[in-house]
Amino acid sequence: MIHTRIYVETKTPLKKTGTLKVSRGIDWILEEHVAKTISYSLLEQVMDSSGRMIVKMSPRPTDWVGPLYLDTTEQEIEIVKQDSKAIWIRQKGLEYVHWYGQAEPGIVEAWKRM
Repeated sequence: MIHTRIYVETKTPLKKTGTLKVSRGIDWILEEHVAKTISYSLLEQVMDSSGRMIVKMSPRPTDWVGPLYLDTTEQEIEIVKQDSKAIWIRQKGLEYVHWYGQAEPGIVEAWKRM
């Protein structure tokens, strides 16, 4: 299954609800939040005309990493909304919706308003 993330810049103040540790490579990410670790291989990254970064990714086995390591960061995050379709996460200067499937920006924006 392919997941979709849509990133945008934000100036909304952060209301910390947790910490996210992210390790990255050229074509993979490993995220650790609370007691959950999730790995993804990155399939496609494009910038649309409105400045949104759209990333298509494929879930991988827990603790999976690709061959080329770039860095590891730890950031405070706010979970704005979460349900069975997606999770909306805000961090300093950036927010994204991680859609558990393929999605278009219009569908994600409608979900954020619900």
